[in-house]
Amino acid sequence: MSALLADIAEPMLQGLELPEQEDEFRAGLMLAAAVWNASTFRSRRRRRKALAAVKRMSDVPLPEELCALCDQVFERARSRYPDERRTIADVELVRETESRFRINVLSAQI
Repeated sequence: MSALLADIAEPMLQGLELPEQEDEFRAGLMLAAAVWNASTFRSRRRRRKALAAVKRMSDVPLPEELCALCDQVFERARSRYPDERRTIADVELVRETESRFRINVLSAQI
């Protein structure tokens, strides 16, 4: 699931540099994980409602460009992994060395 998350999150993480933008990278992974979870519902209607809820989950509305990135990640998840039904429960960005990071994902079958 770590590789899956890194793959679908790519549009959201594009241009971010580690270790300089570690917090932004981590936030992008967390948002992509929430979008992934929205994409796993079997019903198209429920998927769309869940994605809308992700876009509204903060106190401050997401900027349009971030909403557009959420849509890209959502479509990427649906097109590349249509049969994957695991949800992401937790994401951890682990620093292994000064410039090397690893993504750990805790997932659950639904």
